[in-house]
Parts: sequence; structure tokens; C-alpha cells
Amino acid sequence: MSHLPHVLKLGLDALFPNFCISCQNHIQADQALCQYCLDDLNLFDLTRHPNLLHRPDICDAFPDSNFDHLIACAWYQAPFKLWLKQLKFNDQQYFRVALQQVVEKQLQLARQVNTNWPDLFIVLPLHNQRFLARGFNQVSQTWLPVLKNQQCTVSTAL
Repeated sequence: MSHLPHVLKLGLDALFPNFCISCQNHIQADQALCQYCLDDLNLFDLTRHPNLLHRPDICDAFPDSNFDHLIACAWYQAPFKLWLKQLKFNDQQYFRVALQQVVEKQLQLARQVNTNWPDLFIVLPLHNQRFLARGFNQVSQTWLPVLKNQQCTVSTAL
């Protein structure tokens, strides 16, 4: 009986395979991007700039910042811009999985290259009207599972 769930999963994966949203190659059921496409994304190089505020182009964008460290995944451009819009406005959840893969990759790298690590992560809430209109907070849906998976302390006080 213990093999039944595994056999059922294999059967469902064979009947309903998952494909990479970028190249259409076959992927595991819990992914949206294959490893090749994930590695090919134009992400910030956190090994070169563990603190993105040390990049002149980013430092210029935050002239009066009240924080001393910044970690991010990528610029708000294709394909991330499309994925975020499709998730936010059309509730296309497979883009959430792709974004989670990106966040997971960047967060793991950030943890390796940074000497200081936040004691607490805060996921900012949506305005009540936006939350009621959408019915979900795309930031919470994307980040919370990754933060919990990486055993980061998260505050939901806001």
C-alpha cells in the first residue's frame, strides 16, 4: 500500500506532464521552469554585488534611502514583468511557481554571499481595496512559502 501514492503520482505525471513555461521542455510537477531556463534568466549577480546598494545604478535610484542593504532578484522587465502581471491580474498561478523558483535561487545565493542576514522578514500587505478586488496577495503567495522553506523568520504583524 505504501507504493500506491508514488505509483499514482507517476501515473498522473505521465498523463498530465508539466512543461517549462519558457522552452516547453518536460519538467517536474512542482516546477514551472526547467533548470536551463532558470539559469538563463537575467538575474542580479549577487556574488559580485551581495549588497545591491553598492551598484551605482541602483544607489542612484535610492538617494535618500533609510536602509543600508538591498537584496533583489531582477529588474522589473521581461519575463518577470509579464509573470507578475499575469499573476496579479489574471490569477495565473503557474507564474507564481516560476517566480518562487527565482526567489528561491536568489535567496539561497544571497544567504551564501552575505555576512549579515536579516533577523526578520516582513511581507508588506496589500491595501484592503486591492486585496478585496484580487482576493489574494501575490507577494505573500510568492515569498512566504520560499521564506518558510528556507527557515527564515517571518512577521505577519502588518
